[in-house]
Parts: sequence; structure tokens; C-alpha cells
Amino acid sequence: MTAHPTTIAPHQPAYIPWLGYLARFLEADIFVYLDDAQFEDGGWHKRNYILSREGPIRLTVPVHKSGRFAQRINETVIYGTDWRDRHLRSITQAYGREPYWPIVRDFVMEPVLLNRGIGNLADLNICFLEAVVDYLGISVLQTRTSALGTSCKKAALLDEVAALLEATSVLVGAGAPKYLGALPQFRNGVEFRISNFRHPASQAPALGRPIRRKPAVRTSSSPRLA
Repeated sequence: MTAHPTTIAPHQPAYIPWLGYLARFLEADIFVYLDDAQFEDGGWHKRNYILSREGPIRLTVPVHKSGRFAQRINETVIYGTDWRDRHLRSITQAYGREPYWPIVRDFVMEPVLLNRGIGNLADLNICFLEAVVDYLGISVLQTRTSALGTSCKKAALLDEVAALLEATSVLVGAGAPKYLGALPQFRNGVEFRISNFRHPASQAPALGRPIRRKPAVRTSSSPRLA
């Protein structure tokens, strides 16, 4: 058993994730990327929205899908390179006048989006997250289920990861019960907790209403627990 209580936060790697996703890095001792979960074409693995003065803009990473219906996120290959410049241009137009844009651009967006050596969707999404966590100086261990050698799925996967990492608690998002079913407060001596993050509202004068901003989010693609 671990000498101290250990909280793990498992989550599938999403493209340019929102603040609530990033908040879990602060709440956990170990963040676990579920990189070998099944790829969902209609989900957030390859797309997200940004808010421009003209309204929401959807950014989608093109991937190879034909004949690969059962592929995992870490098996999903990115298609082409033109989309990288388009995404960067769209994000620049939407956020280029924001106070911290030069930092986001130099330490996150350009190093990740313009790195054509990243050809795997899981690596791309994880690179975004590692960039933000590294820049903000958040001290949290990180690993991937593919590196842990897990074999279970859904709720059983959480039990397996918790056992492998000797965790005392598992932190999940508010939407987890929708996909995993009702989660007990305790199971096999491990506590299951739902993140209590509440997204702060910011005012967008151009739109005249409160908005929820998804962060723009440098790079390193090695699976690690260090």
C-alpha cells in the first residue's frame, strides 16, 4: 500500500480541453491519460470549439477513419498538415488581442500545432496538456494506461488503474456516471469522488453575455510517471 493517500484523475485525452479538465491536475497526485480508450469520431478527441467575436468556431483535427472503426485514440493517425495552420490562424484571430496571447502562442500553440512530427491524435492532445501543466508549474505525476498495460474497460478500468497505482481515491468528472453508471462512494477500499469544479463566468462585451471560455492551450509526447 502507499505510504500516503494518493488521488488519481483518469481522463481520455481531448483536443484543446477546457478549464475543468485542467483543474483536475491540481486536484490529483497522478493524472492518468486513458490514451488507449476507443476513439469516438463524434466526441471531443479530435475537435473543440473556440469563441470568436463572430460566435463559436469548431476546430476539427482530420484523422484516418476508413476501415478503422474500432481503433483506439493512440492508434488514430492524423491526416494531412494544412489543418495546423488553419487552426493556429483561427485561434490567433479569436484570441490575438487578449493580454496573455503571446505566452499561449509561444509556449503552447506554435510548439504543438506546428510540430509536424506529432502524427498521433493521443500524442497531440497530451502534448497540449503537458505544455500547459509545464508552463504553469503544476506538480503532478502523469502516465498513460497504455504504459500501465491495462486490459479492462469502463468502471472496471478505474479499479484496475487504482490497484496498479495503489491509489486511495479516484477523481472523475461530473459526466462520468453517464458513461460508467452509478459510482459507489467506496469500492475495494478506494474512494470515488466527483470533481466539484465550477467554471468561472467571464463577460464578453462584444457578445453582451457571460461566456464559458475554453483555454487555448508546448510539447513532449513521452508517456511518463516521474
